[in-house]
Amino acid sequence: FAIFEPGSRHVAKDIQGRNTANPSSLILSSVMMLRHLQLTEHADLIENAVNKTLSSDSVKTPDLGGSNSTTDFTKAIIRNL
Repeated sequence: FAIFEPGSRHVAKDIQGRNTANPSSLILSSVMMLRHLQLTEHADLIENAVNKTLSSDSVKTPDLGGSNSTTDFTKAIIRNL
């Protein structure tokens, strides 16, 4: 058995329904699952897209000092795949 989840102690009630959460930890948890399943190439593609998005100054969720939405950030990751 294996469990893959973002390590968070914050339930985010203050941002619930606002489309402002940073999805990076959830997506990177899926990368860990893909590696566990020996789908390394897929994991690397997704991790590289997340890292490219995070290193760019153009799309940032509020927790990273930006004003973009969760949707904007996710679409940027998809563009970087």
